[in-house]
Amino acid sequence: MTNLNLEDFRKPIIHENDENLNYNDGLNINYNRIPLFYKDIHFTGSTIHQDGESYRVIEYVNGLMEGKNCLFSNNMLLSEVFYDYGYETHGKTWYENGHQESVWERYTAKTWDEKGSLIYEKYVDPDTEASEEFFYFTDGGLKFKQFTNLQICVKEYYAPNQEHLLTQKIYFHTSPITDEVIYNHEALEKWYFDVLDYESQSLDMEHFPKDVSYRMHLIWMWFWEVLKRDKDLFINILYRLLQHPQKSVVNSCVQIVAYHRFLEPIQTLYHQVSGDNDSLNTLFDEIKKQQSLMDTNNPDRKMKTL
Repeated sequence: MTNLNLEDFRKPIIHENDENLNYNDGLNINYNRIPLFYKDIHFTGSTIHQDGESYRVIEYVNGLMEGKNCLFSNNMLLSEVFYDYGYETHGKTWYENGHQESVWERYTAKTWDEKGSLIYEKYVDPDTEASEEFFYFTDGGLKFKQFTNLQICVKEYYAPNQEHLLTQKIYFHTSPITDEVIYNHEALEKWYFDVLDYESQSLDMEHFPKDVSYRMHLIWMWFWEVLKRDKDLFINILYRLLQHPQKSVVNSCVQIVAYHRFLEPIQTLYHQVSGDNDSLNTLFDEIKKQQSLMDTNNPDRKMKTL
């Protein structure tokens, strides 16, 4: 099915706003799957809802979703999800350009971007419920993978050239739950700037959940590891990040420099390598302003030292 055809749906077809449709049978029972009634009878048929050029048609049997739940826009099918006795079993979605967006069943799932590149896969072991997830760069390279079972969750992050950047392990069998992060320092020294850029852009993409965008946080945390190992490299990193193309990265760096009063060594480096840069001088003024506010409002804050 690719176009809206009401003949493809269970009859009768009732508009969702029909006053005879309701979810309250008067028994005040808290159902996990609340049944739909037509007057005082469990509804069998389909409901249709229109919002501009979009239509959603849902099939029911005895008050519960059974069969198709479809979304159409401009007469094109964008989503087709199947239900059995009120439970979702599998489905597919499409972009408005006609390309497949996602397909999923109980134990597998895949997602593509609008150009057709595979960006996500998930597999679940039906016996143990252990799962593996894979996120890909648009060129097909592995970006992130995650393994989860009842005892542990292991997350591995990669650079665009497939160098391993870091691993996070979360242990569920401890109380409280504990975690550790293992950094590939050599790879991160090469890739931190570009990877932060990529992550900032992907934060606007709904396909990347918090687990993937969380890499950005872990990389910021890596900078503190650098401070322990090499103070000069740390200052060089902050100096570079103040010139990052992504505004969100620059803003985060400004806050770090102001909070911990790192401006003086950065300005020293700036005078050694740049001479004069209006945009950086403007940022330095902003850092001084932010630091002054922090010194007034939180003079006893706990700061890192060089």
